[in-house]
Amino acid sequence: MARRKQPSIKETISAVSDTQLHRYNTDTLELMDKSLTRWARKLSTGGKRVKPYFVQLGINDVRQPAELHYLNTIPTSFSLSDEQVDRLIKAGRELLRNNPDYKRFLASLGGAR
Repeated sequence: MARRKQPSIKETISAVSDTQLHRYNTDTLELMDKSLTRWARKLSTGGKRVKPYFVQLGINDVRQPAELHYLNTIPTSFSLSDEQVDRLIKAGRELLRNNPDYKRFLASLGGAR
């Protein structure tokens, strides 16, 4: 019969921290979405409805496996190389341009799809 290895204290703390951060991020996004909807309702008038657009972007949405791997290995740091900065900006630009919510927002303004 195989014995299960108990996680170390470091592994346990890491798992709990990851779970708390994920929950915090999820709760924050839900709160922001609800707030945006509430603000739009308050700003709307009888003649003009304000429609909110909540655009979410994430590194994990990058479609190229090699680029996704590169971006996920950039350390959390206050010092990034010029290449890291350029690639992060490029990824953000591409994610935004391809985001369906952002495209709907642009279309609502009469912009390109």
